[in-house]
Amino acid sequence: MKNILILSLILLLISPPTVALTSDPGSLPLVQIEVLEYQGAFIIPSSLYGESRADGAAGPMEYNPANHSLFFSGNFTHGAVAEFSIPALVNSTDVTALNTGAVLQNFRRVLHQTPDSNPQRIDRVTGLKLFNGKLIVNGVRFYDASADNTHTTLVVENANDLANSAISGYYQLQGAAHIAGWI
Repeated sequence: MKNILILSLILLLISPPTVALTSDPGSLPLVQIEVLEYQGAFIIPSSLYGESRADGAAGPMEYNPANHSLFFSGNFTHGAVAEFSIPALVNSTDVTALNTGAVLQNFRRVLHQTPDSNPQRIDRVTGLKLFNGKLIVNGVRFYDASADNTHTTLVVENANDLANSAISGYYQLQGAAHIAGWI
């Protein structure tokens, strides 16, 4: 069997309660595992799509409601992002029964495409966020022994055109922090 990446989705069955913005975070309700329901899975093939592939992916992804799709960071060594459709989910333990997502936009390496040419040598995509038609990408240097990476955020200016979009950055987050995970 060829290499594939299987994505599983869980649907939250309850609406979160409304919480005032001034609430103490320590008192916010926690989601209990009992309220989650497994809906199924689908496959993204590991084939080469543009400048990367899905195998060896570290997991950063972002849902695009306009296309019912996922922006997805490919093989962790490539620093590339693509967009795949989400087909109908299948709840099966038989991998061959799962539907396959189609590539909507090929992988594009984004980490070294900024005007400043990535002076801090960021080499891993760690987070993606779709916001106002732009794709915000956070990254880290895999081995930052000196802990001096401060500019870890870039922006793909047109998320609907990964191949041709301008990319701006790198930006420093306020407080000299950086994101390593979900945004």
